[in-house]
Amino acid sequence: LLRRPGEAIYNDAGGKIEGNSPFQVVWLDDAQRDDALDAIATLDAERFPDAKRDQFVFKGNIPSLLHTDQNIETMVAATRWPASAPLDITMGDPIAVTPQTMLPLRNRTSCNILFVGQHPESGNALLTAALLQAAATLPPTTSPDQHGLMVWIFDGTPSDALFAGRIASFGEDLPHQVTRVTTKNIENEMQNLADILASRSDGDRTNHATILLLGLQAHRIAPLRFAEDDFSFSPEESAMRPDKQFADILRDGPLVGIHSLLWFDGLNNLNRCLSRANQREFDLKVLFQMSSNDSAQLIDTTAAADLGGNRALLHLDDIGSIEKFRPWAMPDEQWLAETAARLSGRRHKGR
Repeated sequence: LLRRPGEAIYNDAGGKIEGNSPFQVVWLDDAQRDDALDAIATLDAERFPDAKRDQFVFKGNIPSLLHTDQNIETMVAATRWPASAPLDITMGDPIAVTPQTMLPLRNRTSCNILFVGQHPESGNALLTAALLQAAATLPPTTSPDQHGLMVWIFDGTPSDALFAGRIASFGEDLPHQVTRVTTKNIENEMQNLADILASRSDGDRTNHATILLLGLQAHRIAPLRFAEDDFSFSPEESAMRPDKQFADILRDGPLVGIHSLLWFDGLNNLNRCLSRANQREFDLKVLFQMSSNDSAQLIDTTAAADLGGNRALLHLDDIGSIEKFRPWAMPDEQWLAETAARLSGRRHKGR
């Protein structure tokens, strides 16, 4: 079948003869190669003078960097908040010739995001990136009944851990209302959130603030852990418990613009904090490398067991799709401070 030097066959039909596609390989010296490439570039510029094409560069296992991403820079550099824009959270760079991995937060049931992985710094990075993008997309507001963004942070990270308090510190620098929830104020803040949920469930669901609940190792915040035995509580007492209010928000919140983005460092701690019923309220799941058994329990496939370093996968429960990507690395603290200052500068220029 091959008759001359440099000839080859491509076959995508399992070796069947009708699938053979002959092609010729040609060797060019460096000068000829450069001339040919220059001619192609010149012809492209003449035929399509206004076309702008981004170059795809695959960077192996290198983490994705927020501060070098052009889409993030464009978002942050805007002088005003968009009048009306959907909240799409970019998680990192693709490992195929596809757009960036993006999580759309819409007012529909189960539109919450669950992150599970062994390394807390990865969760910190992704939640920080989510907070940054939300703050760049939605204007500040102090009222849940006005358009804008309000954020509650549930951070159970130990004080001596790497990046402890980083996301809360970034939130304090933003012009938005960002509330840090601790064991000291959790009852009051959960009641505030429960009241907002109740008011939205009973009234107009449009033009409200988008509310994000960002959770890092929420299983360490004891009042949030679901109680397996409710018999010791009266119905009235049960309804006012933080874990019960949390479950109500996970179930009913997404439909009225209250979305939860929670990170856990493993399936065991996830099960400690959320019941199986509550776990079903997350249609969007981002998993890092884990055991085959844990992966199968979370997304009915062992795909997460095959992930390597600086790799994650996005699983969409409603359609059963899986997309692998390179997640964001934790951004530099100085860059975060500068970014928060740029967003704060928008406020003085007007919305």
